[in-house]
Amino acid sequence: MRYSGLQLEVLGLYRAFLRVIRTKPLEAQPAMQAHVRARFEAGRSMPRTAFNRIERSIRDGRKHLRTLKRASVQSIASSQPSA
Repeated sequence: MRYSGLQLEVLGLYRAFLRVIRTKPLEAQPAMQAHVRARFEAGRSMPRTAFNRIERSIRDGRKHLRTLKRASVQSIASSQPSA
């Protein structure tokens, strides 16, 4: 199966989140993984043709990833993903 450019960006962003999570304390990793997975699962219901919404979600995800990369961030507060 061939993926579109946006799909490849989303997959790359997801992998980047997983790599960063592996650098965090072991006890916080499962909650962080569950949070990230829930956020990406919520985005699956987005229509494939909603390019503006998808691109906005990618930008928001990159901002969230930059925050998560900070050494001072050791855990994540789990909340319901917004639609």
